[in-house]
Amino acid sequence: MKGLEDTLLSELSKESDIPLVDNVPLIETLNTAKTKSVEIGAALEVAKETNADIEANRESYKETAWRGSILFFSMSGLA
Repeated sequence: MKGLEDTLLSELSKESDIPLVDNVPLIETLNTAKTKSVEIGAALEVAKETNADIEANRESYKETAWRGSILFFSMSGLA
């Protein structure tokens, strides 16, 4: 399956007597590219929010992990 870039470049490189504004396949490819771009932008925003949530959760466990490691090494030192 051809990538969107390849399809767009293919449509732009075709030599025809049809003006670019009347080239229906080119316009459809550009609309598809625009739609994909909007979808990717929205997905990036969701990923940014998810990353912030993960980071906040990770920070909340840091002190517990620190105390757990102290407890572990204290107990292993008793043996």
